[in-house]
Amino acid sequence: MKYIQQRKQTYYFRLKLPQYLQFKFKNSEIVRSLNTDSYSMACYKVTKKLPAINSFLNMPLDLTNELEELFKELTDFSTIDQWTVSVPLQTIKRRTKKIQT
Repeated sequence: MKYIQQRKQTYYFRLKLPQYLQFKFKNSEIVRSLNTDSYSMACYKVTKKLPAINSFLNMPLDLTNELEELFKELTDFSTIDQWTVSVPLQTIKRRTKKIQT
């Protein structure tokens, strides 16, 4: 799945920033631990953040406060610790394929 990277036994959220955002956030990418060794849980956590990711990548630079708020929301995975709904892995894969196309 896009935005997921595994290092050793842990999955990470990884988002390469477009060049116009790299200057603003002084980084070329955002990398945050998802604090899980489960691929399905990593997919679930990132899927919950897709609306924030899309908003963040499409927001005009002149909306500085909104960009910074979205950045905070995008990088905080602490609120998504538990499965709130039982979602089979196949369903997550289908949803992410639809979103990516």
